[in-house]
Amino acid sequence: MFEANDKPSIESLLQEASLTLQQISESARLDAELLLSHALKISREQIFSRFQQVLSASELKDFDSLVAKRQQGEPVAYLVGAKDFWKHSFFVNNNVLIPRPDSEILVEESAKFLSKRAGPLKALDLGTGSGCLAISLALELGDRIELLAVDKSQHALEVACQNAKKLGANNVSFLQSDWYSSLDKAMDFDLIVSNPPYLSFEQRPELAPDLSFEPSQALFAEDSGLSDIKIIVKGAQQFLKPGGMLICEIQPAQQKAIDYISLSDGLNFLNFYNDLARQCRAFSVRKG
Repeated sequence: MFEANDKPSIESLLQEASLTLQQISESARLDAELLLSHALKISREQIFSRFQQVLSASELKDFDSLVAKRQQGEPVAYLVGAKDFWKHSFFVNNNVLIPRPDSEILVEESAKFLSKRAGPLKALDLGTGSGCLAISLALELGDRIELLAVDKSQHALEVACQNAKKLGANNVSFLQSDWYSSLDKAMDFDLIVSNPPYLSFEQRPELAPDLSFEPSQALFAEDSGLSDIKIIVKGAQQFLKPGGMLICEIQPAQQKAIDYISLSDGLNFLNFYNDLARQCRAFSVRKG
């Protein structure tokens, strides 16, 4: 954007970067602010009081590099290595999905359900990724709950473990497992929560460019995106305590199919939950 011998101010840098990123992002100004705060190693709020500050050559080089990568579609969260979710900031890299605000409904409804059950409580997070669901619940409910977070990817588990340590979630343990496959058959849980792969492979061409940077095994599933959801629902019969709940994220187009899937023996359909755009984003079933 700028030549090495230029001495642009923070204000002019943000204006130029915002224009550059408008082609790739609907939040171009916010993206520019987050990238600049990362390059300068200061908070986004601190930027606003330093509009006339001039960057050094090395700072300018770092910022230009970040903007160029964002211009190619790489998500801001990967570029800065962090994403806010629920009440905390989580470390992320391209081994895990980026936590999204729409998934916070899983934490909200899980916490509501668990708060009505007598402790001590046990919960299972299937496909934990960054650990954002398990860790958010662990911190929300404190000593009342123990969580087991599983993922098939060892690289994802390393990210989740790092987040648990950083945020002090000592009541979360981790296990490498392909859904329920490595769990002790005697285990049972008050709650199972999951944000599984639920996009169909046919949807790939129509998705936003950002998603091409996220791990495909955490996004796409066979059977119109329903194959992993079916495994999760079927296994919930064995691993839920009586009266326990499974809550699982889906895409809105799958709402009609869930009625059929949830009619498994021993499970009663509870509810659908809408996301911030008022579209169906999750469902819950309960062991009768």
